[in-house]
Amino acid sequence: MNKSNKTLLLSGTSRGIGNKTALEFMEQGIGVVGLSRNKPSNLDAHPLYTHIYTDLANMDSQALSTSLKNVSTQIDYVIHNAGYLVNKPFVELTSEEIILSYQVNVLSSFELNKILLSEPTRLSPNARFVNIGTIGAIQGSVKFGGLAAYSTSKMAAIGLQELLAEEYKEHNYTFNTIALGSVQTDMLEAAFPGYQAQTQPCDIAQYLYTFCTQQAHLFNGKTIPLANSTP
Repeated sequence: MNKSNKTLLLSGTSRGIGNKTALEFMEQGIGVVGLSRNKPSNLDAHPLYTHIYTDLANMDSQALSTSLKNVSTQIDYVIHNAGYLVNKPFVELTSEEIILSYQVNVLSSFELNKILLSEPTRLSPNARFVNIGTIGAIQGSVKFGGLAAYSTSKMAAIGLQELLAEEYKEHNYTFNTIALGSVQTDMLEAAFPGYQAQTQPCDIAQYLYTFCTQQAHLFNGKTIPLANSTP
């Protein structure tokens, strides 16, 4: 039962940070609408979880818009968590890898925001939009070879949040980015085999719950670093 009558819309719930974040919010009594290609088995039976099939690499905006109309509650929190990471020398990047990086890491959140903001009755009057970014996408930060597609797409996603914060400053919405360092996820392991990060997905999930429910109203158009390492 959705005790708080609050709802989180979260992309990338099948594994990693997204999966742990869904569990954290539901443990606190908040309903979760998850967007992913794969229906997570550990969430599917939970009474507070609703799954919407969404392929962010080939996003069908009309189908997603229709599905969201069936969500019975207003959306209070939006977390753009889904990501695509490729670690490859710049000259070896394929056009497909570059396009996929931008599609998943920034264009999907662009389209999702458009869907939500075009019909504001779907949103709580105080909706909090949070983008999951990376320390390597902050201007002036240390950059890492091999991450050209990933980091530049994340830079664009940060810019989108800043622009929306300005465009909607007369509303009570907030648009912010949490810039992460290394987190021990399957995505990190695939890109950097053998690397061991100090931070676990559950750590980020707990922080995101606190930020969304207690702190997000204090920030707008900001990028908040959350890292104990570089990257």
